[in-house]
This record gives sequence, structure tokens and C-alpha cells, in this order.
Amino acid sequence: MPRKHLVAVLASVAVLGGWYGFTAVASAGSQEPSPAAAPEPLTVTQCRGLAQKSVQVVTDDVPRARGEGGFAAIPNATIAGGIVVPAGDSDLLVVTFSSSSQIFGAGVNEDDNLQVRVLVNGVPMAPVGPNIFVEGGGQNNGAVQNSATWCQRVGPGNYTVQAQWAVIDVGVNNAVSARVDDTALHVEVSD
Repeated sequence: MPRKHLVAVLASVAVLGGWYGFTAVASAGSQEPSPAAAPEPLTVTQCRGLAQKSVQVVTDDVPRARGEGGFAAIPNATIAGGIVVPAGDSDLLVVTFSSSSQIFGAGVNEDDNLQVRVLVNGVPMAPVGPNIFVEGGGQNNGAVQNSATWCQRVGPGNYTVQAQWAVIDVGVNNAVSARVDDTALHVEVSD
């Protein structure tokens, strides 16, 4: 199937999935929607901006480590209140987070992972994930450099952008920890 037709089919399935409670998974073997126990909406985010207004970047080259647990702020990965959209206006935020990431103690469960998300004024940006930066599968996996990009149009107000991380022990069978280093939070603001 040509790519443009596949995109149109997937977009139609995404709309129908929201109405009829199923999700679609595109794979080489099947393009059929599969029933889901608890349907989650498919999210396709498309952002189009015009002239760039500002760029704000915060970097940190100090290694940061933590144990397993839910989402928490990544140290020095916040731009607090520095994005101001005037009354009667809207701006596009394009946010990229990157880091060297590593996971430890995952044992044989390759699903243990380090996830990253970005919040705007405390609300997660799409895609909401899971946005997996590194997965386990060994006692000491090598570090990998990853990045992800989020985008969202916002209305008038002051905005704080924050990157967060979570270390997930899927099997709850071992002590999993993770490390990030050389982090960068990059926020572009445009019309």
C-alpha cells in the first residue's frame, strides 16, 4: 500500500478507534484493528509554526542517578516561567529533550526501562508515551544518547516547561536504577 494511503487509513482508524473502542497497530503482517481491554486514544500531533520568536536551552553535564519509581523532575531540566504569550496571541512550543541514558539492575527482564516526559505548566505534552529512552536486559547496559521532541500550541499566559523521568521495574523483581548525563532541554517558541 502506498505510504500516503497507509497514513490516510491509519488516520481513519484513529478516529474510528476513538468512537468504537479499539486501537490499531501497524505492522508488516497485519493492518487490522485489534480489540483493546482499556482503549487509549491514538495521538498524532502535527504542529505548524511561523516565525520563530525565541529559543531557550538549559544543559547539564553532571551525571544524575535515581532508583525505580514514578515521574520526578530531572535536575536542571526546567525552564520556569520564561515563556510568555501575550493576550490575544498563541504560540507554538517545540520542545526537545536529550540525554545520555543508562539503566542498571534490569536482570533478564528487558521491559524494565527509563521513561521521559515533558510537562507544560504541569500537564504532559503529546506524545504522552511511554517515551522510553533506554530499556534493560542486562546488569550494566552501555549508555545511549537519545532525544525526543514534543510540540503544542498554547494561548496567552506564562509557561514553565519541565522534563521528568521515571524508572520502571516492570516485573517488580529486582532493584532497577538509571542514570542520565549531558542533558539538554531545548524549547523553541514561534508564531
